[in-house]
Amino acid sequence: MKKLLLGLFILAHLTACDISQEAKTRPGAGGGNGADHGKGDDAGISNSAPQVCSFNIQFLGNSKLRKNKDLAQILKEGNCSMVVVQEIVAPPDLRLIPNNPFFGGDELPEVGDTGEFIRPQHVVTEFFLEMHAAGFDSHWLSEQDTGPAETNNNNGSATEWWAVFYKASVWEKDRSLPHGFLADDVTKHPTWDRVPYAFSFKEKQGHFDFVLISVHLRPGAGSADVERRAVEINGIKEWISEQKKNTSERDFVVLGDFNIENAKELQNLESEQFKSLNTNALVNTNTNLNNPKPYDHIFIAPADSSEVALENNFSIINLIQILPTYWGPETQFPGNPYNHNLFRLHYSDHHPISFTINIPDRDDD
Repeated sequence: MKKLLLGLFILAHLTACDISQEAKTRPGAGGGNGADHGKGDDAGISNSAPQVCSFNIQFLGNSKLRKNKDLAQILKEGNCSMVVVQEIVAPPDLRLIPNNPFFGGDELPEVGDTGEFIRPQHVVTEFFLEMHAAGFDSHWLSEQDTGPAETNNNNGSATEWWAVFYKASVWEKDRSLPHGFLADDVTKHPTWDRVPYAFSFKEKQGHFDFVLISVHLRPGAGSADVERRAVEINGIKEWISEQKKNTSERDFVVLGDFNIENAKELQNLESEQFKSLNTNALVNTNTNLNNPKPYDHIFIAPADSSEVALENNFSIINLIQILPTYWGPETQFPGNPYNHNLFRLHYSDHHPISFTINIPDRDDD
C-alpha cells in the first residue's frame, strides 16, 4: 500500500509540474534528407500522418544524472505519437506505472518464464512516469531483457529491455499480428547479440496496422563486427519473410540502433525489400561531434508499405541544439562546449529519430 500511495503521489506531482505549460520554441535539426523538429504539443499530433520516433537512450538505469523530464518533454515537443526505446538496462516498477495490469498491486511481475521477479530501478521508473505525464499515456514493455550474456535480469548494461511509449488517442496494440521476441532464447543467441522485439499496432480508426521491430545490433568498426551485423539483419529478414508467408500482414518496419558505420556498409545491407529511410546514410544520428556516425535507421519494404514514404522521411531531434533551453544557469551545459561523457550521462549518445506514416482511408492488408 505504501508503494501504491507513493506512486500516486509521484504521478500527481509530475502531472502538476510545469511540463504541461507552453514552452519556448526549440531549434531542431534534421540534416541530410531529414526535416527539422521544433516546438509541438498534443495538438500537433496528426492522426492522418502521425510521427513515429525511435530513441537509443543509452543505458537508461545506469546514470543517476539522467534528466528524464527533459527527454520526455523533447519527445513530446517533437510531435512523436509513439516512441520506440532501446537500451533500457533495468525494468520500471510497474506497480507505479498507470495503464498496465500490475498498476496499484503488491506483486511484481516475473521475468518471462524464469520464475524470477523483476528488480525495478528508480531512474527507469521515473522515466516511465515522466513519459506518461508528457502525454504518452500507454506503453508496451518486453516480457524480459535480452543480451549476449549467459543470463538476464541482472540490471546491467549486458542486457536490455525493449519498450514503446504511445498515445492511446492515435494507436492501440494489435496482438492478432506477429509480436514478441524474434526467438525464444533471448540470451547468448547465435544470430543476435540482443534478440529483436516485434511490437504490433493499429491506428485507432483501424485504417492502418503494422509491425515495428526494435533492434540494437552489435557495435564496432572491425570486420568481424560488420559481418556480425549482416548476420543479424539477415536473421531479421528471414523472420519477416516467414511472417509474410504465414499471415496477410505486409507492413513491417525495422528501426533502432543498427550501429551502421557508413554508406558503404548500408549499401551492402540494403535490397529492394529492405531499404533505409536514412538514404545513403547521410544523417549522422549519434551526438558525438568528434566522431559522427549514421548509426540509427528505419528500414521498410517499399513495395509493401506505400504508407511510409521512402524519400525525405527521416529526421533527427537534435538534442545538442534543443537542450540548452532546458539547462539551468547553475552549471555549464555539456553540449557547449561538447563534453561527450557528461552529455550522455545526462541525456544519451544518440539523437532520437523519426518518420511519418500517411494513414490511408482503409488498410490494404
